[in-house]
Amino acid sequence: MLRSAQQLALEEAAFHPVPHDKAAIRDLVASAERKRLDALLPQVSYDTRVEANYDACLDLALAVLEADGWRPRSVPGHHQHTLEAACHAIGAREALYHRLDAVRAVRNEKYTGIPRSEHDLRESLSVLEEFSAAAEAWLAERHGEVLRP
Repeated sequence: MLRSAQQLALEEAAFHPVPHDKAAIRDLVASAERKRLDALLPQVSYDTRVEANYDACLDLALAVLEADGWRPRSVPGHHQHTLEAACHAIGAREALYHRLDAVRAVRNEKYTGIPRSEHDLRESLSVLEEFSAAAEAWLAERHGEVLRP
């Protein structure tokens, strides 16, 4: 069962409440789009492109949580907590969280020197497409005013 930012704040001290910052939310959504476009550049390595897709997912998760009034703390597992709480906030299936977490794990292979593959790139893009559609729909429906300048 996915946990909310509030639940993770209590259990893991992973989040703290904040008033949502419209500019920060817009900047995070724009950053996610730039990273998505970077990941489509064929002259860039699979490693960099997978990381760009993951970073785009994380930026969207941060935008969702900011809009919902939460900001992550730098605690062990904060990326996992951020993805989980964002999935909870937008009402995503637990399976989507597990796919996001799998991309996070593949992204973290950069610390071992293991190269990412074309399959890793395709999967990370598929996950980004599914998560971004759900996150952006949720933002537009629940917090549309923050997406307008």
